[in-house]
Amino acid sequence: MREKFNHLYLDSHERKLLIHSLVELKNQLIQQGRYTDCVDELIFKVINASRLPINVRCLLGEFANIGQIPQFEKLIATIRSREISASIILQSKVTAKGSV
Repeated sequence: MREKFNHLYLDSHERKLLIHSLVELKNQLIQQGRYTDCVDELIFKVINASRLPINVRCLLGEFANIGQIPQFEKLIATIRSREISASIILQSKVTAKGSV
């Protein structure tokens, strides 16, 4: 059976919350006298997770014609935290009014 990989993208706040929650879970398991190997492995993976190995740039051409992207401001903040850049391309200032 082939191993399936999943990718989880977190900002720094979410990462801290995840580590804190996993440590709390580990402490509860220790108090109950249960094994913590799985939680230890998750904590190790989260702490040692790396950033994207390559620079990624998104070019959004004809931005005014593709329709409104839901929660675009939040999306931009998220992709910037992953060191991904985005360029919005418009033909004129007039088309920018209804785009964002």
